Amino acid sequence: MNKRITSLLLCFVMVFALIAIPTPAFADDTSEHPEVTFTIKPDKTTAKPGDTITYQVFVGPVVKLRTAQFELVIPDELEYTGGSSPDGLAAKLGAAAAEFTPSTKVYASYGAGEYTSTEDTLLATITCKVKEGVAAGKKPVVTVINDEENFFFANSENTYYTINYDPNGAMVTIAAEEKPATNITLNKSELTLTAGDSDTSLIATVTPEGSTDTVVWSSSKTDVATVDSATGKVTAVAPGEATITATAGTKTATCTVKVQAAPCNHGSFTPFPAKDSNCTDKGWDAYKKCDLCGKLFDMNNAPLAEIPYRDLNDDHNFDTTAWGYKEADGHAHVCSRNPAHHDTVVPHTAGPAATETTPQTCTECGFVMKPATGHIHVDHLTKVDKEDATCTADGNKEYYECTCGKLFEDAAAATEITDHSSVVLPKTGHSYTVQNSDEAHKRSTAADCREFDTYWYTCANDATHSAKDDAAAADKFYNGEQGAHVYGNEWVDCGETGHAHKCQYHDAYDAVQPHTPDHEGGATYDYAVMCSDCGRELEPQRVHGSIRVEVPFKLTVKKTGEMDPGQETFKFAVERFGAPVTYTLVQDTVETNGEKTYEGKFIFTIRDDQAGNLSEGFVIRQVKGNAEGWTYDETMFYAIPMFADSYDSVRGWVFLKFDEKGELEYNNPMEEIGFTNSYSAKKPDTPPAPQKPDTPPAPQKPESPKTGDGSTLGLSIALVIVSGAALMGTALYSRRKSR
Repeated sequence: MNKRITSLLLCFVMVFALIAIPTPAFADDTSEHPEVTFTIKPDKTTAKPGDTITYQVFVGPVVKLRTAQFELVIPDELEYTGGSSPDGLAAKLGAAAAEFTPSTKVYASYGAGEYTSTEDTLLATITCKVKEGVAAGKKPVVTVINDEENFFFANSENTYYTINYDPNGAMVTIAAEEKPATNITLNKSELTLTAGDSDTSLIATVTPEGSTDTVVWSSSKTDVATVDSATGKVTAVAPGEATITATAGTKTATCTVKVQAAPCNHGSFTPFPAKDSNCTDKGWDAYKKCDLCGKLFDMNNAPLAEIPYRDLNDDHNFDTTAWGYKEADGHAHVCSRNPAHHDTVVPHTAGPAATETTPQTCTECGFVMKPATGHIHVDHLTKVDKEDATCTADGNKEYYECTCGKLFEDAAAATEITDHSSVVLPKTGHSYTVQNSDEAHKRSTAADCREFDTYWYTCANDATHSAKDDAAAADKFYNGEQGAHVYGNEWVDCGETGHAHKCQYHDAYDAVQPHTPDHEGGATYDYAVMCSDCGRELEPQRVHGSIRVEVPFKLTVKKTGEMDPGQETFKFAVERFGAPVTYTLVQDTVETNGEKTYEGKFIFTIRDDQAGNLSEGFVIRQVKGNAEGWTYDETMFYAIPMFADSYDSVRGWVFLKFDEKGELEYNNPMEEIGFTNSYSAKKPDTPPAPQKPDTPPAPQKPESPKTGDGSTLGLSIALVIVSGAALMGTALYSRRKSR
């Protein structure tokens, strides 16, 4: 009894464990299978070697489709080039996977989804290329491996579908390769036929032999000759000339067909009685026309080349009841047969003179001899004088106004002013741009160099209007002179030019005073020359065995802008010695402060044994700086020292300039040289206060990701727990019985 209970419980556990595992239910032969249609569709029904064919694989309407599989078979005539499933197919089918594998040519879809559709669903697309050399007439077919293991569709109830599949549905017929015509010729270039006859003698020869282009025949004039488009049979229709063309592909050949009329026996005529001419219509002598061939004959059967017309005459029919002709030269009666014919023209009889509203007409025929003059502006003009616009009121140009309301530019009313607003001179408005730096326009006085005197602008359109009196122009003022500098008491070294007192608030100095050497006679071998006021070394201590060389020059500073030049240092250089020289630099700069001419010296020392080389001369020039507002003189001079008796010291100088070719002008020696630098800086503008930047928006908090559905997993876990509990209960029950 215990064994039976144990067996039943074990079976119960196995059943619960198997519930969570989906397995296909293979129906027996008596079960009903749902039907599904499987189709492979090529994009063409015929193809040539080298052509690419695209095949699409569809499944028809389905209900709760879950799994599917098929493997494609490519025939020997085709070369498989690739394939794939549509993007997003798995999501569309609700499948875990749905994909066509190009390497194996196998499609498989599976998962827990259910797909229902009332339309065809595209599962895969492949491409194949027709191999070269495949014979025409072959009919390759892309198929599937048609067995239950490789070709099946099943629904969510694990029931297999009955597949409706036509194995020959993807058949493609191979056509012959195109062989275009390279030339075409006819056996005749000219053919003569009689109207009504036919001819089949034209033969077209196409190159190459076996060309796939067929010959098509056509006629240039089907009313002269027709041709059968397929056979080339020509039929003459009527006298004339036509061109017969044979076309094969892009090649053509032609034959000229001349059609002559068949002989006529003139067995039937239509007579035309004689008719008189008049001023308009020509009459003719009596004649007759052959009804068979259309030729003309007189009444004695003599052939005629054309209708025997009679000349026009003066047989008019003038209408004397009305003046039909009315022109500038007069009036006349018009012929009823032809309005262009009229009798003698009679001059007009003038009526009353034309006025502004009434024309002058002929009293006989009513012809308008002179039109009404209309409104004459010149007789109704009033001059409007020019009035200049002011800051606050519009003005106007000079013009003339007619009583009709029109405006004109001149007294003769020759040029109309169509745009009446164009005569208005708009009020100018205030333009506070004129500077008047006087007490009447002064706004504020600077306390010191940290401020500027300010002045109100004057209106450029009216000098009597000042921004001072305009509440809307509170910002229309400008800076004038800078306030006075406040100098300290200490001497500040300003370079070679001297020393000065510096402003307490700006980098500015009062008048530069020359340095005061602490002794006369220059530097010696024992001590240098120093300024007794500011302590600047004016001349370094001399070195034994050297020669001191001082090259004098002038430096002029000019003001070319709005601001005075301030303190600045300019550097100079010597180079391009005529013979090798090694020198020690003593002084190469000039200190300036303001607009004037400064005395400068370029000072260096050389060994006394190089004095002879120095006599060959050298180039002296200014080194171009980069200070804002300055323009530097870039002239170069050649300096030649003059030694007297010995090379102990330089006694004088000769300077030469360079010409346009860069060669020295030996014929124009100079005793001194100078450089000129200009300063063109503008007064600074007061910059506007910076705007406060906008506060950037706070970043948005991203959404928390959503968790997936775990219902299936939970069900599986619950079933395992129930199965385990049942198994443990069975074991405990068995042990209890055994006791």
